[in-house]
Amino acid sequence: MPTFMPDPDKVWEINNREDKVEDVHYNPNSEIRSRGVAHYTFSEDNEKRAEQMADLNKARDETEVQREAAKKAAELRRAKIEERRKEIAGKKRKREADKFLSGLGLEMGEHLLK
Repeated sequence: MPTFMPDPDKVWEINNREDKVEDVHYNPNSEIRSRGVAHYTFSEDNEKRAEQMADLNKARDETEVQREAAKKAAELRRAKIEERRKEIAGKKRKREADKFLSGLGLEMGEHLLK
């Protein structure tokens, strides 16, 4: 059975050639489709592309900081609301207890008069 035996000169040429492989990036214009609101088209130029990616990463970091600040503020608001709710509930319980005790005092006073 014959086997494939490549030419040694050709093999050496393939293994030792100095191809300059360019960076190939996604080209959104090559496809016709909807990409959504969050799609961002980067430049074909590597330097400009790196700058755009750095700006995008910086914006993302700022967004995360703002989200954390908003989350902490919301937690503080919830804690204050919960504290106020407990305070109001305590006042309500005290008012109900005072009402009960004053009613009990009236009943006790009526029994003493008799």
